[in-house]
Amino acid sequence: MSDATRPRGDGPVEAGPWPDRLAARALSLGGSPRLRGYDVQRDLAKHYSLVEVVWLALLGELPASPREAALLERVLLFLAPVTVAEAPAHAAALAQHCRSSAAAVVGIAGLTLAQEGLWVVEAHADLIGWARGQIAEFPEAFRRPEEAAAVARLAACLAALDHRGPVFAERPGLVGACLATLVELGFDQPTHLVTLWGWARLPCALAEGFAAPAGRLSTYPMDLPRFVYEDPDDTCPK
Repeated sequence: MSDATRPRGDGPVEAGPWPDRLAARALSLGGSPRLRGYDVQRDLAKHYSLVEVVWLALLGELPASPREAALLERVLLFLAPVTVAEAPAHAAALAQHCRSSAAAVVGIAGLTLAQEGLWVVEAHADLIGWARGQIAEFPEAFRRPEEAAAVARLAACLAALDHRGPVFAERPGLVGACLATLVELGFDQPTHLVTLWGWARLPCALAEGFAAPAGRLSTYPMDLPRFVYEDPDDTCPK
């Protein structure tokens, strides 16, 4: 039976009116691709940095000044390190140990980073609400005096660009200070924050993942913490 004579079903897909084209809403192709209306090859590639183009992609407009883009770049650099003890780099390294394809290692790291970013954003929901002005008092749970040295380094980096955000007076943790600063810059939606989290951290996660010896699972500390197998019959009550 041909497709032309095949009887149509009566489900929501078969019965509904559907467009016959997929709409492009952010980037259009042609002689030269355009992102949010800006010519990528003739304009953005010549006059703007990658950070500025990411700003455009997420917010729909270029930053008002190079200073704003520099602030974003510095915050993202503070978020960039990912050690092998953290899930995204650990998962990527384990995939490499198992001789996964390069695409699989990248995909595993990216997916794990996205999940990590979502968890971080949800865990900091009250702090993000404070940064948006929706909560009057800084939430006490996000004070991290033990991270004061790292936060002071971030504050100094941003102060060199004449930015002194109110979050730094609240003794936050480093992640909290970064998230609050991103919200100040206009990245106040969970989709923005999760995207920036993953983009900032992906290079380091992959650097650690691809540094693992490919196909040498015997070099992975599989037996940590130490464990022994027990016969279920030996543990049953007599």
